[in-house]
Amino acid sequence: MPRSVVAIAVLAGILLVGHVGVGCEEPQSEQAPKLRSQLDEDVLRRLMLYEEQRRSPGAAMVWSVVIPGAGHVYNKDYAIGGALFLFTVVLGGAAIEDWNTEIDSKYLWGAAISLRIADIGLAYIRAKGSNRELRRRYRLEIGSTLAGDTAFRLVYRF
Repeated sequence: MPRSVVAIAVLAGILLVGHVGVGCEEPQSEQAPKLRSQLDEDVLRRLMLYEEQRRSPGAAMVWSVVIPGAGHVYNKDYAIGGALFLFTVVLGGAAIEDWNTEIDSKYLWGAAISLRIADIGLAYIRAKGSNRELRRRYRLEIGSTLAGDTAFRLVYRF
């Protein structure tokens, strides 16, 4: 046999034996189960805190569609929600008041509709940003599994 074939076979055998771990078992530490239990409790606590505080971007959008600024109140952005509600009501009221007058109110309607669209989109974006910040705070990271499902990965920083 050529030397290269023998060398490849020997190398594959060494890698296989080293990879399988024939005859080399690591002794288990008595503290390993306790440490793993503490890590599992910490992970569960962080996941529970995240789930309690996270905001649904879809719910924020629906609230903003129903009531101007309500999606921001749902996201706990009270100042933004109140300001958007106030501006939308003022612009909408001015457009309705000018509807029967000689003044062209199409600019007021355009501004009111644009503000509503921005309100809905911004509520969605702010909810996603809030969830991203929560994941960072609780050291959780989103990843994907081989099946394409979304899953949480835990980020440990010691």
